[in-house]
Amino acid sequence: MSFVNILFIGAGIISVILGVLLFFGKTPLARKTFHIGNFEMNNELLGFLFFLLGIILLLFYLIPTLGPRLSSPGLS
Repeated sequence: MSFVNILFIGAGIISVILGVLLFFGKTPLARKTFHIGNFEMNNELLGFLFFLLGIILLLFYLIPTLGPRLSSPGLS
């Protein structure tokens, strides 16, 4: 497994966990308000975006890994 794959897995898992914690609001991190420029971010929206980013990062790892195995003639 290359360094890039490990980076995608690690960043994806951390992002999914952070997204779930921000979305459900059970931690002190979720009670904090985030500002981007002059806009105040909603914690549920921010949690959903982190969760979506984590899923996309995990898919960047899974598609090249499982793609050749899923296109083999024995599985179709």
